[in-house]
Amino acid sequence: EKKVIAQTNTQRNQNQSYGAQVSYTEPLGGRKYLEVNYSIRTNRNDVLRDVYNVNGGVPTYNDTLSNRYNSNYVYNRPGFNLRMNRQKYNITVGASYQHTQLKGDLTLRDTSINRTFENILPVVRFNYDFSSLKHIRLDYETSMQEPSIQQLQPVIDNSDPLNLSSGNPNLGPAYAHAIRLNYTQFDPASSIGFFAFINATYTKNAIAYSQTVNPQTLVRLTLPVNVADNLRVSGNFNFGFPIRKLSSRISVGPTASYTRGINLINLQENRSDQRTYGGTFRYDYTFKE
Repeated sequence: EKKVIAQTNTQRNQNQSYGAQVSYTEPLGGRKYLEVNYSIRTNRNDVLRDVYNVNGGVPTYNDTLSNRYNSNYVYNRPGFNLRMNRQKYNITVGASYQHTQLKGDLTLRDTSINRTFENILPVVRFNYDFSSLKHIRLDYETSMQEPSIQQLQPVIDNSDPLNLSSGNPNLGPAYAHAIRLNYTQFDPASSIGFFAFINATYTKNAIAYSQTVNPQTLVRLTLPVNVADNLRVSGNFNFGFPIRKLSSRISVGPTASYTRGINLINLQENRSDQRTYGGTFRYDYTFKE
């Protein structure tokens, strides 16, 4: 059976962001320092989405699919860092407390969203100099990804009638641990260099998407959900050396990445693993100085 849907859909978005950060560093003696910092940021978003059903050329306002809302995120983040400098290395250890307040109004539905998210976010930074030509750096950071009001509001979006989407008011924030390891070695006299970069991000309570297909109508509904975790690891290595007699330089670099994720299809949890391998080969020829 053929069904024709005639609608007009217009949407206007307006976004404003403001932020400020202050920090104070106190020397503790022995090349140790205490840094106290505080940052505040606001993000306001206003959306007007009007949907009209068109029947015989006459538009009729669709209250169910239309949406008008405003949201305001307020981020407060006090923190501290303890830094210690030595001849061969320096290390920074710290933490911050992030308090996020979301207030939103769905004006067409006379509904308000008021959510608070809180987390402790530690950080560690470590640099070590084997020599003036060899360095290694390790960074560990944590972050919180709060759901947007679009992901929280239970409003159907039928821009594509066969692929509907909606928000999830029970959605929680994701918590990510990120580790970056960099090693660099370069000799200016010989122009031989080696660089290695390894990055890993583990996200707890990650935000993913659930897809449910109606077996009768074959319409798919997508909404955001929290899953246990996901993981991404990537590595990039590069080795370069000159061939002076040929006025040339060659560099080779393998790359690899691994991603593990979770999604839901018809309420069944599916785990996916993706591995990617690649690399680069580069040849440079210098005709003249």
